[in-house]
Amino acid sequence: MITDIEELLVSIYNEIRERNSAASYQPVPLSDEFTKYLADKYDLIPFTIPRLFKILVNSHRIFSFNVVEEDLPKKILKIEGYAVAEGVIIKKLKEYYEDELIRLYSIEYNKKLSAESAVRDFIPLMGKHNNTQIGRTGNMAVMLGQIEIRYERNILEYSSKWQDKQMQLELAACEPVSYFIIDKEDNKEKDKKEKRSRPVQKKNAEPQNISDFEKYSKGNSIEKTLAVYGAEFYARVCFRDYKFSMIQGLIEKGMIKDREDLSNIKKLLLKERSNADQDIKLQNFARDINNLEKCINNILLK
Repeated sequence: MITDIEELLVSIYNEIRERNSAASYQPVPLSDEFTKYLADKYDLIPFTIPRLFKILVNSHRIFSFNVVEEDLPKKILKIEGYAVAEGVIIKKLKEYYEDELIRLYSIEYNKKLSAESAVRDFIPLMGKHNNTQIGRTGNMAVMLGQIEIRYERNILEYSSKWQDKQMQLELAACEPVSYFIIDKEDNKEKDKKEKRSRPVQKKNAEPQNISDFEKYSKGNSIEKTLAVYGAEFYARVCFRDYKFSMIQGLIEKGMIKDREDLSNIKKLLLKERSNADQDIKLQNFARDINNLEKCINNILLK
């Protein structure tokens, strides 16, 4: 099991490099499948993985680039691709996707073009082909070409010395490895408690189901509702409606301050993060979830 954040980052970097270097279909890992792969292999919380990618990007160890543009009316989410910052690998990836674009372009438009012409002709069509096979391939060919130019123009910023120095700065401001990895023991204990009672009741609690709670909360103050139903159940109901900022407000006002309650709410947040790949809407509340967790951590670490 990985216990060090730098070790985790090196492992992810090596996963990307191995995929980039493989002589196989799709040598650029894509966020829609790669995030799930990393989460399963390293027991990572899905919501935290973009943070790890960002550290590698900021350290100039990898490049990230859009392969699919977000289009919410069509229920299309943004998809990113990842490539290591090594000139030889970038060049080979660019050539691979240029060749694929030439092949797909000839099928789509019945025209055989050079790599330069195919890329130039594709750029105005990027929006039209968003999230199609030719669209993904074309985006990667275009973006890898731009990345190659950026890499060559700023070669000193991709040297091992520069990367190592920047990585240390990133690590100094980074969360501990426990922030990214699922605590299986905590989850096991939580599951056991939920099986015994869903949710845990306070001594003076009335039967706790959603309809009773909603009726009670409408006719009583937040303070009284919290006293009757408990902070954990109150948070659980709020999280169903993505009201993470509301719970943060109650904590900041001192209305939820018991350390056990705060610890239980934090565990609920971890479960929310682990469900992110099943609930796409959760991704819109990533910042609220992170802010709430930081708020709780600030209190628990005192």
